[in-house]
Amino acid sequence: MIRYESQKVAYPYLALSLILFPLQVIAGLWLAINYGFTLPQGLVDVFSFATARAIHTNTLVAWLLLGFMGGTYFVLPLMTKGEIFSTKIAYAQLVIFALTAVVAVIGFLFGWTQGKPLLEIPVPLDFLIVVAALLFVFNVAVTVFKAKERSVIEWMLLGGITFLSLLYLFGIPFYRNLNTDYY
Repeated sequence: MIRYESQKVAYPYLALSLILFPLQVIAGLWLAINYGFTLPQGLVDVFSFATARAIHTNTLVAWLLLGFMGGTYFVLPLMTKGEIFSTKIAYAQLVIFALTAVVAVIGFLFGWTQGKPLLEIPVPLDFLIVVAALLFVFNVAVTVFKAKERSVIEWMLLGGITFLSLLYLFGIPFYRNLNTDYY
């Protein structure tokens, strides 16, 4: 139920999330078939295991984050009893995030990775993800601060997305020692 016009910004996020979910499942099934069955080498070489895993895990993260962001943009006006601060920022954030994800997947197909397991996105694309995350935090924060009434839920949401964005920053630096990188 749409009560505020700015809630409509959630639809492209959720639509893209629903498109990416089956792609992630297909990549996962390809990995399972590759790993579980002996296939002709020509078929296995279509996507290497490392490439398919990179596509699978990064698509997983992308559709989950897009769904979370879309859900946030849908419920935030209901929680704050007002419009989202800027739908233009929300759409810009979507474009930056989606284009970065597409470039990353195409890059994986050509071997362009950071070389870290499960954090394959190259550093230039990492910075674009950080920009999208900062736009999201800014848009949600201003919307919450401008609200006439605030509850603990809005503050928890804002704290959660802020710390999620900060947590991503720790995955950007490259360490030669994987033990240092992991812990």
